[in-house]
Amino acid sequence: MKRIFCLLISIIMSMSLLVPAFAQQTNIGSGTAVKEPASQQNNTGWNYDAPDSAADIMGIKPVSAEDVATRLNKKGNDVVNILQTVGKWVCMAAFVVCIIMMVAGCIGNRKLIMQGLIGMIIAGVAYAGIVCGREIVIFIASWAAA
Repeated sequence: MKRIFCLLISIIMSMSLLVPAFAQQTNIGSGTAVKEPASQQNNTGWNYDAPDSAADIMGIKPVSAEDVATRLNKKGNDVVNILQTVGKWVCMAAFVVCIIMMVAGCIGNRKLIMQGLIGMIIAGVAYAGIVCGREIVIFIASWAAA
């Protein structure tokens, strides 16, 4: 019960921090809220330029399907490159650990030799899959299509 209470209080506190951010924003669509001179004031004293469309409120540019596909391809390639880089380093580290296991198996426990060998094979195959992943997928797709 105490955790739920703390969670609710923290959510309420974080939401209350957003209120001043909304209060400071004066841009409304393409126009700005401006205080009119006393001679031109209507009942409220504020002049709001109404936005033409919902896209004007946030300044969103029109987007085509090709733009979305291009952006997705670019971001997808970025994610794949990051995962490939991390995966390569993990495989290299695992390969080194497996070599150390094999050396330790030669000195002490003989079971470590086989575990290190299997780990080295798995790390090598995983590294090859990471480095040549696109070629492997293209090969499998062309084989399946034939």
